Amino acid sequence: MQSSILVATPQAAFGELIRQSLEQTGRYRVEVAYQGDEAVQRCRRPGSYQLVILDGDLPEADFGRLAAEIRAAQPGARIAALPTAAQAGPGGPDAPGVDGTLDKPFYLPSLPAAIERLIRGSSPEAPAGEDSPGRPAWQNWLPENGPALERLASACQAVGALLLRTGEAPAGAGVCTGGAWAGALAGALENTPFQPAGAETVLYRAAPGGPGWVMVYAVQLEPAGQLALVFPEAVTYSQARMRFAAAGLQKG
Repeated sequence: MQSSILVATPQAAFGELIRQSLEQTGRYRVEVAYQGDEAVQRCRRPGSYQLVILDGDLPEADFGRLAAEIRAAQPGARIAALPTAAQAGPGGPDAPGVDGTLDKPFYLPSLPAAIERLIRGSSPEAPAGEDSPGRPAWQNWLPENGPALERLASACQAVGALLLRTGEAPAGAGVCTGGAWAGALAGALENTPFQPAGAETVLYRAAPGGPGWVMVYAVQLEPAGQLALVFPEAVTYSQARMRFAAAGLQKG
């Protein structure tokens, strides 16, 4: 039997990423709402959800209020928060009525297991380091400098690329060439939990220098570090993954 999940997020591409990642397992049916109050209204309709996920990027992301209204409409649903860094602590994911949190960014292959633990009522655990099949042989052509990253970004139709390695200054291209925005992205990636080589991370961030969002597709390098490509929000996870794989295979 499928579990029914409602995701409330203002980012359409992010909501679609979660929906696709969960529904492809065959164990979940996922709906996406783009406002917190819309999520409340959906919960008041006939039917039931096993899990409701509230994104901290919602303009009205008062976890306590939204959780209370959802709880009244769906007494049997578990409620989880996707908090932003600024929402840690009082008034954030620990607000009354929220049953657990799902940290951003998350390791996509581990998302179904984390969701299942939230539905069962236990906290998501750190991923155990699953292998990611079919990874391109990027070990043979890791970019070492800005020009190489520019070529990689162009090959992947990305608007930027960022290379992080332990003990080295970040190297960037496109929108990741220096500046406060690139520095903030580097900091966010450096703060993600360690993953095995080839592991993928996806996160959405406000676009540099303008409205909207960008999607960041990052791959863990070996032995340490990450390579990230920045795409327009309309690019899906699967498209970013295929572009990266194609670029890697071309290099041989």
